[in-house]
Amino acid sequence: MKKTEGPTEVTDAGSSRESHNLGVFDVKTNFKTGIYGWRKRCLYILVLTLLIMVIVNLALTLWVLKVMEFSSEGMGQLKIVSGGLRLEGKAFVLDSLIASSIRSRAGQPIIIESSRNLTLTTRDANGLLENLIYLGNDRFECLANNFKIVDGKGNLLFSANEDEITVGAHVLRVTGIGGTMFKGSVQTPLVRTDSSHGLRLESPTSSLEVR
Repeated sequence: MKKTEGPTEVTDAGSSRESHNLGVFDVKTNFKTGIYGWRKRCLYILVLTLLIMVIVNLALTLWVLKVMEFSSEGMGQLKIVSGGLRLEGKAFVLDSLIASSIRSRAGQPIIIESSRNLTLTTRDANGLLENLIYLGNDRFECLANNFKIVDGKGNLLFSANEDEITVGAHVLRVTGIGGTMFKGSVQTPLVRTDSSHGLRLESPTSSLEVR
């Protein structure tokens, strides 16, 4: 009985030492990695905040696209066509409008409206002012070295510059009650009135000379 029990005890002791060694190995290799505690909670909060911001940004972008009516053809009533843009309806320009050409559709007029005044200017290559048209309250001004008005056939009707004023119409009719006053000489081949009125030449403060 002792012989049979001896090996058994030795075996049990060896197995216990082996199990003890395995337990020590398990304890040494079972270590934790990662973020835990308040750092983990802060990371989750940060990721959640970024996700909410992305969703809100995407929703606002889609809302702006819907309100502005963006599409593959343009934005709202502003359409992209070959050679430029086409606007259907009214346009409110809040700042400067720079374009090389503005045209209406065939058979449709162009109406340019301003609540105060309208100014059209042209400049030379150096940026200096050359011509100006100003349309304001009870005032119309034109700044130019030469001003001409022609008819549909290209015939000169009126021309004005620094040296002279030319009226190219067949008849110059003055319908004012007070007549016409001239400072200086007047040269004309013919002066006449309507058939029902007389002709009167008057110089109220000086002499009248006719040659």
